[in-house]
Amino acid sequence: MRRRSALNLSLALLAAGFVVIVLLIPAGQEPEIPNRLDFDPNQDVRSIQVERVGKPRLAFVREAGGWLLRAPVVAPAHPHRIRDLLALPTLPASARLEINDDDLRRFGLNPPLATLSLDQDTFEFGITDGLDDRRYIRYQRQVHLVPDTLYPQLTQGANFFIDTRLLKEGLRPERISAPHRVVWLEGDVWRSDPAQATGEPPAAAIAPAWETAQALAVTSGTGADGGQRITLAFAQGITIEFDAVEQDEEVFLLRRDLNLRYQLDQDHAMALMVTPGVVAPVPVTP
Repeated sequence: MRRRSALNLSLALLAAGFVVIVLLIPAGQEPEIPNRLDFDPNQDVRSIQVERVGKPRLAFVREAGGWLLRAPVVAPAHPHRIRDLLALPTLPASARLEINDDDLRRFGLNPPLATLSLDQDTFEFGITDGLDDRRYIRYQRQVHLVPDTLYPQLTQGANFFIDTRLLKEGLRPERISAPHRVVWLEGDVWRSDPAQATGEPPAAAIAPAWETAQALAVTSGTGADGGQRITLAFAQGITIEFDAVEQDEEVFLLRRDLNLRYQLDQDHAMALMVTPGVVAPVPVTP
């Protein structure tokens, strides 16, 4: 019983200590914000590189129209993935440790599991601390213990970082041609030839569906020629072509100029005027 009494006394003193800490914080005042990495992610970062153990290097560059994945494949980069990479320096650090070379192995940093470079600033990822799933990240001569929210993304393949949007933001089609139907904007009114059939989307709804459409998944590579051709024309003088194909009851849009394959479910395909089962082109000239 003495041992249990001593344990109860220790717990009571510990609880009392917590009460004292709370009382020392003035009413209405928040605790101090944890340290963050000494880096400003809002600067104009122009390039990003990710190196992972046993995986190909990822390379991104900023262009006028957004971020582009340059290696190991070339494709528009997913804006949310880029945002997460750039947000690393804003993660709260619960600890900041000065280290020497002998400490690197202890933190899993010799060699690092992954390296993220934002222009010339390099961040090395080590192991987690094993208690609350925070990860050791080395920046310059310090190791920071931060929430482990980014490392799982760094281990993904290149397809994970490809933009799932079918069209870049701001592109608004004014004419959409499919083998079985054409819709076009005339003044403020959308026309259709032939007229909308039962089960087909109205002409005015097709262009907005393309503007917001996102694929279930995107992969590099388009395969052999074929499929029904969908052509989108824009006021900017841009024309984009997709080939629609079916495989194992799945619908895919092939962007051959980008060598990308977008997977859709059939409901979204129908909203885009992609009709499963239509394979023979039908000449339509409004």
